[in-house]
Amino acid sequence: MKRLALVALVVGALSTPLTSYAAPGAAPAALPRGADAHVTWLGGTTLHTGGGRTHAMPFSADRAPFLRLLGRSHHSWVIADLGEVQAPTSRVLRVHRGRYRTILTVDNYYDRPTYQLARDGDQIVTWDYDRGGTTASVYSWEGRLLGQRITEGFSQLLGVEGDQVIFAGRHVARWTAGSPPVPFAESGLLADARHDALFVVTRKVAGPTSLSNPGTPTWTAGFVPRAFSPDGRWVAGYALESVREKTRRLEVRSMRDGTLQPSTGLRLPPNAALTWEDADHLLAGVHSDRGNALVRCGLGGRCERASDWLGDQAITVPHQVEYFFDWP
Repeated sequence: MKRLALVALVVGALSTPLTSYAAPGAAPAALPRGADAHVTWLGGTTLHTGGGRTHAMPFSADRAPFLRLLGRSHHSWVIADLGEVQAPTSRVLRVHRGRYRTILTVDNYYDRPTYQLARDGDQIVTWDYDRGGTTASVYSWEGRLLGQRITEGFSQLLGVEGDQVIFAGRHVARWTAGSPPVPFAESGLLADARHDALFVVTRKVAGPTSLSNPGTPTWTAGFVPRAFSPDGRWVAGYALESVREKTRRLEVRSMRDGTLQPSTGLRLPPNAALTWEDADHLLAGVHSDRGNALVRCGLGGRCERASDWLGDQAITVPHQVEYFFDWP
């Protein structure tokens, strides 16, 4: 009987979840601490890899709020230092074996430019809007200028796949440095060549269509899409709650029919880190009076913290598009 009781106790312990997710709607500060995130991300000056290792980046602590992880390229980590608000310049840095070198220095005009590293690591794209127009530049992974366009009006970078830049202005277009842009769709909010998906805007609502052959979206919703799940079944983004307070409510929808999954209740700051840990778990950067943290949420709407609280240190993930105006 004692042996049976011991077996029952062990089985019961093993069947107990290792982490305790909070019920949907819990405030970020009340979320329990779960396992560390299993993705690569940058928290201030510390790089966290998907395998659970951490690497101190060779930057002083005062840079922590301004660093953005762009990704990995030719055996180095590529990081942007956006600089303080109204700083005259921002930089792109390559970090290798504990040392860094600056490969790009870009003037800041109306605001700091956005940076994007191609997924193959071969090109870096900068996008800058200064009220009078947009300056778009493509550089090699070593920082050599390959092409530049200065145009009137506003346009938004949507992504970089290989040597093709996808952006939205009066139309959505593909641009290869050295050639003119080729328009192929009327509008766009989010593009992903891996899933052949493009979110288009129709009458102030958004919906998915094919990136290679755009047409009528299969569904539409008052929703701002931001990240596709690895298997392409889900898209994460947010609904806008208040323009004045700039609050966004995290949402996850089915790519098949737009069905809204149970709400997490999380409110996100502008251009919050947002990526998928796996096909069923989303990671989001949140802010509270305790600072910034990375949060894990399941499709059922329950969430837990996947990092410690980091104060004002910026939390960023690779290859995430940063939007000038984080609104539809």
